[in-house]
Amino acid sequence: MNCPAGGGRPSGAAPDADPPRPFFVGHDCGVAIARTSASPDAVCVQVQAQGRSHHILDHTHGDAGHFSIFAHGEYLAYDTGYFNMDETTHSVVLVDNQPPLNNGHSIYPAARFSAVVSQPGWIDYLRVDAASAKGCIWADRHLLFLRGEGDEESCLLVFDNINRDNANHAFQWQLQANLHCTIEVTGPDAACVSGKKNRLDCRFFIPSPEDFPTAPHALKVFADAHPHRQVITGQPETNPRLVAEDSGPGCLLLSVIVPRRIGEPALEIIREPAYRTFNVRIRHPHYEDQILIAGDHRFIRIPGLKTAAEIVVIRRRPGQAPEIWTPDRLAVRFAPV
Repeated sequence: MNCPAGGGRPSGAAPDADPPRPFFVGHDCGVAIARTSASPDAVCVQVQAQGRSHHILDHTHGDAGHFSIFAHGEYLAYDTGYFNMDETTHSVVLVDNQPPLNNGHSIYPAARFSAVVSQPGWIDYLRVDAASAKGCIWADRHLLFLRGEGDEESCLLVFDNINRDNANHAFQWQLQANLHCTIEVTGPDAACVSGKKNRLDCRFFIPSPEDFPTAPHALKVFADAHPHRQVITGQPETNPRLVAEDSGPGCLLLSVIVPRRIGEPALEIIREPAYRTFNVRIRHPHYEDQILIAGDHRFIRIPGLKTAAEIVVIRRRPGQAPEIWTPDRLAVRFAPV
């Protein structure tokens, strides 16, 4: 954790001497924090790995891969699960709308961060291995936090790759919104979570019908008032919940979440065709990010590019060489396929 001996601040330091770090991971407690800057106006994403250790024995929530989002001082993607143990109150994926391992005592097998990679100033990457916690053959949640210019521009990408038991299931991706937020479904694959001053623009992508012709995936996006217990009083209440349901042979769902101030124009997010590969472009005013994900085969082949990496992010600015990132530093070749 890179703390001074004994933890905390150096002796004699002022209370605000240590600014928040842009990227912090606590493996033992299973908590990660990524932010655009140390400014109070920054965008901040907090991720849980359902970590437990000898000094975190009471962390028995079903929150493996849960994320919270603060955008420009406003808490938008929320954690209703502080006193609620199972997965239905966290921003994680349910299998057939049920907590997979609810044994009545909230004792869940621990999940963990199985990969952590940071490219300073640009991108932070986490992979959460939740297979044991979900009772699945595999259950990987990949989270990519892309920073832009200053405190204003950022994007969270969440890629869920889950195989319960080699059979078809309905997988419910959840975003638990704060109580004061409203959710508007703006299209068959899009929604907006709006607070008082800020919003989260959300887009969802599943494999195309050509990728799984005998068992195609189906996407349904909706919002509801989700029941839970109030954190302090324990009394029942509801909060706005956004759900993106991927039905098919396993979950292969890419979510793009863009924090924006209300009144600012939305970014253009487009998907280009690619066999068994997500190929998404996010167009900012001064640059473009291209995200390539081949989650079920680690073999990306598109016109002009090939690599054995599972994930590639390319940032292009006019007149500059592209910046290229992969989590395992594999080579990316720009050449005819």
